[in-house]
Amino acid sequence: MKNKGFEFKKKEENYLTLYIDGKKYKFAPLTLKVKRASDIFVQRAKPIGDKLNSKKLSQEELEKLSYKYCQLIADAINSILGKGSYDSIFGNRTINAQEHDEVLSYIFEEIKNYQNSFLNEKHTRNETSDIN
Repeated sequence: MKNKGFEFKKKEENYLTLYIDGKKYKFAPLTLKVKRASDIFVQRAKPIGDKLNSKKLSQEELEKLSYKYCQLIADAINSILGKGSYDSIFGNRTINAQEHDEVLSYIFEEIKNYQNSFLNEKHTRNETSDIN
């Protein structure tokens, strides 16, 4: 008997479209790649946040930590929205940790909203199919 192998069922791709500073970014928010990028950012940003909150920092230390934080955000944005997205958004702007944080927070919030909507829709479909 010949083994048929394994193939995934055809499924509908689920994309999220975000508009940031007039530019369009379309990506699949439910992928492992996006989850990993989010997890890596949170894991690496925590020590920076702890340092910023733990003691009085010199201006030089503050600038180094802010730059490092912006680099983490750049990596997360490129991983989530696609390579080159960070430069497209921030390429001609002065480095500003607050702006970086606002953009990434917006991206994370929209991903969370999309996930909640997706789960609610899936739950509703399952309830409907259980009734029939």
